[in-house]
Amino acid sequence: MLPVRAPRCVAASCLALAFAAGPPAYAEVATPLAGTAHAPVVAAPALVLRREDARRLGARQAPEVLHTKALAQAGSAARGDIGALTFAPRVTLYAGPRQFANGASPGAEVGAQLFQEFPTQDLVGARKQAAAAEADRLHAEGRRAEYDGAKIAEEAFDAALLAEAVFALRHRAEEDAAAIAVQIQARVQKGVISPEDGSLAAAEAADVRLNTLDAEGARTESLFLLRRAIGVPPEAPLRLEGSIDTVPTMPNIKAISDSHPMLALARAQTAREKSERTAIVAREIPTWGVGVTYMREGTGERTTLASVQLPIPVTDVAKYPRAQADLRVLARESEARLLKDDLERQLAMALHECGHLREREELLNTAVLPKLREAVTVARAQVDRGVRDLPSFFALRKRVLAAEEQLVAARASIRVADAHARHVAGGGDKSE
Repeated sequence: MLPVRAPRCVAASCLALAFAAGPPAYAEVATPLAGTAHAPVVAAPALVLRREDARRLGARQAPEVLHTKALAQAGSAARGDIGALTFAPRVTLYAGPRQFANGASPGAEVGAQLFQEFPTQDLVGARKQAAAAEADRLHAEGRRAEYDGAKIAEEAFDAALLAEAVFALRHRAEEDAAAIAVQIQARVQKGVISPEDGSLAAAEAADVRLNTLDAEGARTESLFLLRRAIGVPPEAPLRLEGSIDTVPTMPNIKAISDSHPMLALARAQTAREKSERTAIVAREIPTWGVGVTYMREGTGERTTLASVQLPIPVTDVAKYPRAQADLRVLARESEARLLKDDLERQLAMALHECGHLREREELLNTAVLPKLREAVTVARAQVDRGVRDLPSFFALRKRVLAAEEQLVAARASIRVADAHARHVAGGGDKSE
């Protein structure tokens, strides 16, 4: 069942993904030439990856998808394993001496009985239906895994784009901090400001460098998670194409799709339980059978007998297993209804989240950041003129950097929320 997402937490989740998520987006892996001990290295070509490419690969070759595909293939193959006989024939052998009352023994007696049981209902047909229903369930499970794999890969792609954007912001901030430190140090050497300010500027530049290193590590982790989500080796070089700088249009989703892979899986599970119920009941009902018995007595006489075994329906021996099977069918039907209700609630929450995150992004982009950038521009000019202290300028600068990271995180969160809404709805609008 899809997990219920807490409202207004997508932005934080997306940022967490970015900082818990592969090698640099434009990295190339050097591999030695085969057959040489110290061969020159050649750069492996990078896989150019767009968002739709990530979805396609995630649905096709993610580890969980390959696992379910293997089970589905095994389930299809098992449909041909139903034999014509549901009970094996039995042979009973007899042997022993015959003795008369006077102690005489004419010879040994031997006998054999061959007996075959048959179900009173079509157990072979019921088992074939159950095997077919199980194969259908496994295929529905595979389609659900493909559906989830596409969404997981898309989220991993957006997390990697976010990590790349944060790294770029921090790298620019590092270059800017280094330039400021050089300017401050030049003024210290001229005696315009105190050496304390020079030390403070150098420490600020080193602190920004630490933030850049953290972002670089987060970017590396995000690409490793993306590689796993699309089913490529951990060392595979990637080049991401796409941007999170634009805000996509609001998803045009009206209701849950009837073809939703999770609903289809729930229906397949219910059908499987119903067919299994038929097979269980057919197996529990008493059997009938035919047999033939041959005996050679010690005196030389021979006897051949045919026999028929018929059940006496004095009690319903399948009552208990039928009741248990009915409970399982009822549970599956109830779970399917609950799933549909839960998806409808999740969709309402997800669409609200999509709108809420757009409001948040617009506020950051149009009201918060422009004013902060203006304030930093004025503050830097004041620092250059020597009418503003460095600590307050650095504090304001950090606030701007934090707001810029909030903005890219908000835009990434919008994409994550949109993907979640489409996933809950069963596909739907895919507008960018």
